Amino acid sequence: MRRIKALALVLTILTVTFSSCVRADADIFYASSNYNTGSAGVVTWDGSFRIHKNLVANYGGDAAGFTFEDHNGAARAMIREYHYAANDTVYVYAPPDWENPIVNTTDWGTNFHSAASSGQYLYLTTYESFALGSDAEDTGEVVRVDMKDGYARDRAYHYERHAENGHTVSPHAEAIHIEGGKIYVLYGMPYNGVTQYEASEIVEFDPELNVLRKVRIGDSSGDSDNSGDSAKAAKNAVTMAYRGGKLYVAAMGGYQGPDSWGGVWQADLSSMTVKQVLDGHDMPYTIDGQSVNVGLYGVDFADDGTAFILAGSYSADYTFRARLYVTTESGLAEGDAGAVVKEYSGAAGKGYSWGILWDEADSILWCMTGKSLEARSKTGSPLREFTPAELGDNVYSVALLNGIAIDEGGDEETSGGSGGGCDTGAFSLVCAAVLIWLASLMYVSFAGLKKREKR
Repeated sequence: MRRIKALALVLTILTVTFSSCVRADADIFYASSNYNTGSAGVVTWDGSFRIHKNLVANYGGDAAGFTFEDHNGAARAMIREYHYAANDTVYVYAPPDWENPIVNTTDWGTNFHSAASSGQYLYLTTYESFALGSDAEDTGEVVRVDMKDGYARDRAYHYERHAENGHTVSPHAEAIHIEGGKIYVLYGMPYNGVTQYEASEIVEFDPELNVLRKVRIGDSSGDSDNSGDSAKAAKNAVTMAYRGGKLYVAAMGGYQGPDSWGGVWQADLSSMTVKQVLDGHDMPYTIDGQSVNVGLYGVDFADDGTAFILAGSYSADYTFRARLYVTTESGLAEGDAGAVVKEYSGAAGKGYSWGILWDEADSILWCMTGKSLEARSKTGSPLREFTPAELGDNVYSVALLNGIAIDEGGDEETSGGSGGGCDTGAFSLVCAAVLIWLASLMYVSFAGLKKREKR
């Protein structure tokens, strides 16, 4: 009987030990699109990269994906179909069930660009507001959805058109971040017709979407109202990242063609003051003897302060040139873009998405680079590139979706790779060694126990 109990104890300890070596996969929820049709899939890392493409396919229009947590803390994935007309079709899924969306609606708004949740509410930003019956150049909205009330849109903030420097400006809501119970929304400020831009803004809201504070993103001398050097304004800013009480805003610098220069700005949320920390004019480079103007397309941070920057621009014929930089938070604050770890270029044409996203769970930097998706290490070294054929089409958006198991459905492809994780791959050898070591200790212990019983 004692031997049976001892064996059960061994198995229990081994099970607990093995469980401690296994943790949830780090998943990336992505959407692919060719502007007419689209699909969605997930890339998982469990020691190997696994592509689960076409989990949901045959989306119409311009499909992009987002993730958030519902009011119970459960992970949710959202796809919007932008039809270049009023009212996106929106689907919300409860992974790993990709067969039955828990939401299928056209009541939320038009051309969603970002999503974030807090408590019972989901907050979304839109580039336009066709849902209000307006024209194509109308301003965007911040939309609140009550997840406890059947995912009903219950209120919205509409930033009205206004005049700046003799032009009509149409504010478009681009990115969103929730911190300390406040909602921070990044607005681009293009002229009606989206040909030129005024300085971008960050607007602070309370949970009821009442405006608390606004700040214009101006030059490094503290000219946050942009009354001075307009060349130092954050024009056409579309992405931001949070770090240590501050939002870092990456701006392309206006129209995406030649002669547009962008930068990175730091907005202190406690004081709602801004300063420029990186200027594209200080990052010039040439390709084949041709000078490349520099806009900023992405910024993100690892927990240890490593900073990632994606800079680049389109040429006159829409050929894209870009560089991926790796630096530190302190270096960025001093205007140091860091080391160039990768150069990119893309042929003229449609279908390009550019952006970076850090996944702390597995220490992977995800890079949308033209028509493909890359996984890179914290130092910027390549881990794996995923082609449009592997993903289902040209990558269009990526979002973190950690710890979600993939059941059935979709088309799976597997590839080797290196990086974090402990359930498979190299670290599984360590786990196995630990198990063997513990088993040997338990065996010796039980053997000694048996000898003592015989005495």
